[in-house]
Amino acid sequence: MDRPVYGMMTNPSRNVVEEIRAASRMGFDYAEINIEIPCGHPDILKRERLAILKALKKFEHPPVAHTAYWFDLCSDYEEVRQAWLSVAMKSVDAASLLGCGIMNIHAPILRSAYVYVDAFRKRALRNMVRSLRELVRYASGRDVAIMLENMPDLGGVRFKEFSCILDGVPGLMAHVDTAHAFVEGGMPMVSRYLRTFQERLVHIHFSDNMGLEDEHLGIGQGVMDYARVMRLLKRMRYDRTITLEIYSSMKDLRDSLRIVRAIEEGIW
Repeated sequence: MDRPVYGMMTNPSRNVVEEIRAASRMGFDYAEINIEIPCGHPDILKRERLAILKALKKFEHPPVAHTAYWFDLCSDYEEVRQAWLSVAMKSVDAASLLGCGIMNIHAPILRSAYVYVDAFRKRALRNMVRSLRELVRYASGRDVAIMLENMPDLGGVRFKEFSCILDGVPGLMAHVDTAHAFVEGGMPMVSRYLRTFQERLVHIHFSDNMGLEDEHLGIGQGVMDYARVMRLLKRMRYDRTITLEIYSSMKDLRDSLRIVRAIEEGIW
């Protein structure tokens, strides 16, 4: 049976070429390229395209594209929504140039009255669906699939709202961040996300935390049960990409890759 492949998230505060080379040296299967300021701005990635593509040749698996969580695609200010949609489209262009077949967009973080007033909250979610429909159409013409990443329920959309957004956008895929789901509702919520969206699931993030906030700790440094996650993924026959989104240190990244591979060997 095929197994998942593991990638390393590039740190947007560091040179992307050096980050990709580090991922290769540590034995990752691919790089997830952070299209995010300061060092992952789309214009920078386009300017350094040839060097990036050369570094990516070390991998057999194509890269994945990742965008910043603060894109405001649900804004009621139409000029703001359009501006962020333009930024998202520029990110798609960069992803396409670098050979990324999939690119994430985070589920929205709702603020102010949107959080507490249901009518406003629904309007924001309708704006998000509208934006994603436009973005999915745009990206499909550039051979990039858009996937929606779940966010912790701390101003982020709730589980049912995440599902409604997916259902409202034809062609939109699912991307489950297990650490985000754990903050939202512990291991039961992690399982719920993975099981519910498995037919549209194309990408997963791993990192650890203590259950209160998204800390991006190395695997084993928090309280998440990744052996349980891996058993579920085996039952689901999941064989796509899993990125370790860990920013604490290169040692933590290297150790985390060793741990998840050891867990996998004992389960698969």
